[in-house]
Amino acid sequence: MNGLQWWILAGVLVMGGVASLVWWLVPAQPDLAAVLDRLTPTAGPRRRSSPFNPDGVDGARRVGLWAAQHLPAGWVRVPEQDLAILGKARHELVGEKVLMAGIGLVAGPLLSALFVIAFGLPAGVPVAASLAAAAGLWFVPDGEVRKRAKAARAEFTQAVAVYTDLLALERRAGGSGTRQAMENAARVAAAWPFRRIGHALARSSLSEQQPWDALHDLSRELDVAALDDVADIMRMSGEQGARVYESLRARSSAMRSAMLSAEHTKADELARRMALPSTACGLIFAAIAAAPGIMRLLAG
Repeated sequence: MNGLQWWILAGVLVMGGVASLVWWLVPAQPDLAAVLDRLTPTAGPRRRSSPFNPDGVDGARRVGLWAAQHLPAGWVRVPEQDLAILGKARHELVGEKVLMAGIGLVAGPLLSALFVIAFGLPAGVPVAASLAAAAGLWFVPDGEVRKRAKAARAEFTQAVAVYTDLLALERRAGGSGTRQAMENAARVAAAWPFRRIGHALARSSLSEQQPWDALHDLSRELDVAALDDVADIMRMSGEQGARVYESLRARSSAMRSAMLSAEHTKADELARRMALPSTACGLIFAAIAAAPGIMRLLAG
């Protein structure tokens, strides 16, 4: 190894040490949810608003809070509706993005330095590799959030179909008003979509907001169109005194048919994907079986 290669290796080690030292010295920000969990006198942990919101890495929260305090506002765009349905804070996603980019900046020189030392590549290769790795890893958390938010919306839509059936039963019984029927239907199940609906209705009661307007706001916040349709039907019941049992049942049936069609489409797509590997394996085995005869014909 020549002197330049030794200097590159030393720089990589020094950079890793400095990064570890800075990470160790970053002041820790207490997470409010974790503090409340420790202070709550209950046997089990406090329930989250969504199963798609697992406890994030404490390091990501710390880095995200540091970035929110020291970096300019609006320097990174985040999917607000996706974060809302996941119950994920903005600074957590920012912290994950910064951590992933930092991993790319550190891992790029470490990996490319091996090729520089082994094959004598130019010294600019580690710099280009680190920048490319950081840029690629920067968008990895965004893709993960979109994937989890899509699954959460599908689950929320299924819960809205059940909630619509429960609303229809409440309205058919006729013993409760519009707000009471909506709140009673939200209390039936303990699943996280029902809790989100129940919390929205409780806030609307405290703020003297109409319950269907609260569902409209929640629909826009989470980007769940099915909840918007239910709010329109309940508006008719509350403002015009319309009998909405048949409308609710028809809407519930339409949602279930749409979900069933989506599941059929997904199953057909998975079947087509499974056919490709089996076809490829069959062609490979056929080529292997025919290869000796073809080679003899070509040789003869």
